[in-house]
Amino acid sequence: MPPQGSRSYPFCTAGGYDMGATIGNFRDLVRKAYEGELKLPGFQRTFRWRPDKVVKLYDSLRLKYPIGSFLFLQGNGELLAPRVFNGSAVEAVDKQTSFLVLDGQQRLTSGVHLFYPSGKRQYFIDLNKLDALVTEQSVDLESETSVADFCASIDFEDGYLISKNAVTDPRSLLINNDLLCTSIVTNAISFNVASSDYVEAKPGRKNLMLRLVQPHFSLHENDGVPHIDIDEKTSISAISRIFTTLNTTGQMLTPFELVVASLFPSKIDLQKEVNDFRSEGKYYPQMDSTGEILLQTIAMSAGVDQKKSNLPKEITAPIYVQHKKVAFLALEDLGEFLTANLGCGLNITGSLVPYDAIYAPMARALQHVKDKGLTGPDLAEAHRKLRLWFAASALTQRYQEGVHNKQTRDFKEMVAWIDGNGSRPDWIAQAQTPSLRNKSFDGAVGKFIQCCINQRDPRDPVVLAHKVGFRTDAMTTEKHHIYPSKFVQHLNGWDKKVDKADTLLNMMFVERGTNKSWLNADPRNHINEAKKNLAEQALVENYRLQFIPPAGFELLTRPEKTTEEFYEFLELRQAEIRKWITDHFGIAHQDASAPDDDELSLDEELVEAA
Repeated sequence: MPPQGSRSYPFCTAGGYDMGATIGNFRDLVRKAYEGELKLPGFQRTFRWRPDKVVKLYDSLRLKYPIGSFLFLQGNGELLAPRVFNGSAVEAVDKQTSFLVLDGQQRLTSGVHLFYPSGKRQYFIDLNKLDALVTEQSVDLESETSVADFCASIDFEDGYLISKNAVTDPRSLLINNDLLCTSIVTNAISFNVASSDYVEAKPGRKNLMLRLVQPHFSLHENDGVPHIDIDEKTSISAISRIFTTLNTTGQMLTPFELVVASLFPSKIDLQKEVNDFRSEGKYYPQMDSTGEILLQTIAMSAGVDQKKSNLPKEITAPIYVQHKKVAFLALEDLGEFLTANLGCGLNITGSLVPYDAIYAPMARALQHVKDKGLTGPDLAEAHRKLRLWFAASALTQRYQEGVHNKQTRDFKEMVAWIDGNGSRPDWIAQAQTPSLRNKSFDGAVGKFIQCCINQRDPRDPVVLAHKVGFRTDAMTTEKHHIYPSKFVQHLNGWDKKVDKADTLLNMMFVERGTNKSWLNADPRNHINEAKKNLAEQALVENYRLQFIPPAGFELLTRPEKTTEEFYEFLELRQAEIRKWITDHFGIAHQDASAPDDDELSLDEELVEAA
């Protein structure tokens, strides 16, 4: 049966399951979600809407705009592990549910937060802002037409509705702060009482409250919204399939969320198992924020397509169960390898790895090496090739685009090369270190150079005993501009339209306290401060750990500096970095005449989706 108060239309049959279209009231549906009569299946995503999207929903409700349809499953859904909505009443857990919400969680949860002040955020009509807008637009509050036109013209971008951290008594903010909680405007009686209290306390706002806010900002009317009800006899697998293909909000489900839903009928709680792996792992938590890396590694272990968009089709329950533990351990092994051999610091952060697209194929390749049981020189040679793969992929920005095909091809070519059945892949053989002059800290090349610095055991320039970088025993580390951004503006010949200090070659690791004390000053002053604790020879060597050679150190100590000397410093540092890369990886660098292109920063998932 449809929810009480709804209008039902004839049932139809589609795809082997019965459905019926029903018109309900959004306010009533929100109440049912709050009280527990409506619940969510266990495989549903968590509430994700940011406050700005909740504000937009309120604006649509106020203006009586359509907010989309909903999809419900009849019955208590016991086999789907029903759970309550975020912000629902305490008693909702024990309430017998009659419908599960398959599509509409974000809107209904937002409604709960708007109608009931029970969540972590509460929403308020800012009466001061409304009054200012009325004055600014010369609204005649005595004219119903003028008021109506004004209310129709403003929207969420005007900032009349704000979000705040929850307070115990949001009603108290009306008189004290001119903030009217949305939970008040959803109840006609409460709204009338609050309006009277406000007008009594602030008679100058009488017209604003009674002629504008009350008639146009209430949510106590029932607006009809359509929802489709699926018969409770529908199989769990069909429900899962419906969930993965129907999404009326326009917010795409991620591949991971789709796999969560597709595995649920097999009694696999993927979200929980991934969280368990994160709790168990030392490196994995920093490598896979979404769960998709694990699924890609599983796919590659099973020999099926690891393209993210195809994961819901490829990751079946038998494949997941068979390969999940192997994939997790392979990623853990890779995290340890990258941290110990390449300075990636994956026991601390995932921010230094240029491309997470390398995780699944390299984890499988490292697993292949382990399965072969290589030892001694053979193992060392295999590891050398893996390190070269990582370095070359960063320096050539290999996984900037065409990620899926390159993952598959690179894995196969690397395994053949390791096994002696193939030669070094052409793209690795042709790899070169590009010009570093316009590279950013956080592009692929910049992250790789940070890994290189991290690997060289850098120390804070002021306190040599303090390790810096991203590793277990390091002090809290920040990225410091060697020539501070404000300092370079005063260099002789500096043109702020052309010259910039925010570049990779002008970055080093320092302790947080050092960075704070070194802001905006001449690098010479920094070095003089460091000399109070260290002999100059030790300080020169300390700077060299971060690829600043003695000649570059000497430039920093000069009392007067020019823009030309700034670029001379960058060139000296670039040469030091390039030499180290050649010595450690055998990768040459581009000729000085090669074009100096700015590094791209495309989003990997957008490129792959295209």
